[in-house]
Amino acid sequence: MTSSPPPIVQPAYLFRYSAFCPRRRTIWGKNGVRLEPRFRLPCFTEIEGQPLFADVRAAWNSTGLSFNLTVGNRADPLRRNTTHEPEDALYVWISTRDTVATHRPNQFCHHFVFYRFGTQLTSTKPVALWTKLSRATAHPRPVTADALRVRTEPRANRYRLEAHIAAAALTGFDPQDHPALGFSYTVADCEHGWQAFSKRLGQRIGHDPSLWETLELVDD
Repeated sequence: MTSSPPPIVQPAYLFRYSAFCPRRRTIWGKNGVRLEPRFRLPCFTEIEGQPLFADVRAAWNSTGLSFNLTVGNRADPLRRNTTHEPEDALYVWISTRDTVATHRPNQFCHHFVFYRFGTQLTSTKPVALWTKLSRATAHPRPVTADALRVRTEPRANRYRLEAHIAAAALTGFDPQDHPALGFSYTVADCEHGWQAFSKRLGQRIGHDPSLWETLELVDD
């Protein structure tokens, strides 16, 4: 019995997906934030049979957006990348405007990276970064260091990463008039590899917002 050839087009490219992001009264404090199961985001690459290893949750309110990442089934939750494996991190792409017909990033498009161990092999603390998107026609206003928050902790055979993006770091953030955000995420893990929100976009995700999905900010 011969196996079927892989599809020419990934199934995820045939659809545009939308996910709900509920409002929460408090989304960040001195101890970060723990989001309940109702804040869990779907992972649409599951329709392609991709294994899921990460639980990603999101919440919003007028102060910004927060995310919880939990990666389980780790042989060593304290392990970090020392070779060519991906660094443990959460990559987030957000547009505060509709991105259906936008093939090049503009001033409303943002890219954030939350590293579990920072960016140096000697680092032991998490780091949050904003980076410019390639091929952008315009860039959002610069993000100050205090507009991003991140914390992490190991728990048995898993680890948790908590991240916060303040509204001040999101040019055009206006949940009342623009509750639908362009959105995508990718989780990198040095044991499990990669998990994407929808399309396995490779390098294209950084300069084609039309490939992002929709995150609907709903008032729960």
